[in-house]
Amino acid sequence: MMVNGLGVVENGLEQEVQESGQVVVGNELEVAVSELGVVENGLEQEVQESGLVVVGNELEVAVSGLGLVENGLEHEVDESGQVVVGNELEVAVSGLGVVENGLEQEVDESGQVVVGNELEVGVVANGLELEVEESGQVVVGNEVLEVAGSGLGVVENGLEPEVEESGQVVVGNEVLEVAVSGLGVVENALELEVEENGPVVVANKVLEVEET
Repeated sequence: MMVNGLGVVENGLEQEVQESGQVVVGNELEVAVSELGVVENGLEQEVQESGLVVVGNELEVAVSGLGLVENGLEHEVDESGQVVVGNELEVAVSGLGVVENGLEQEVDESGQVVVGNELEVGVVANGLELEVEESGQVVVGNEVLEVAGSGLGVVENGLEPEVEESGQVVVGNEVLEVAVSGLGVVENALELEVEENGPVVVANKVLEVEET
């Protein structure tokens, strides 16, 4: 599609492209235009500058001022970066605000964020809050939580285990490695905060965050 003012209706949803570009309805939606407005599952996604957008498992955007709505939740990126809606959400920008399942994730400094199976920057699980004052590893849920820091606070089923020195904590079967600072991630109502930078592994994937 190389036209302006394009209007496409898929499953009762309307997709509009104000400038020339390509639009694929299904697993992929690639757009190299600005002022793009896309509606997916009744949710509207808007891109203020030219970039690439994929609706489905991946949504990559190299633009600034991006506003995305996924499952009634709004994702906003203040600076240019990449955003993936679904299993992955990678962002190399600062001032990022992401909402997943009614929970808000915020990153003060540039880094990567994955919404879904991957979670890089703070994690909340089953309404339990985990806080780590120093770099270390944390596992939420079925993951294994290894911590090489002090002041660790973990809540499991209303029980709060605390570790003052480096050690290992198992909250389930999952392993979550964290060595990041200013990391805040919310998943299933549990909040996890880390003051130092490093990689975070939620579920089966490992995410690395680089400090700017």
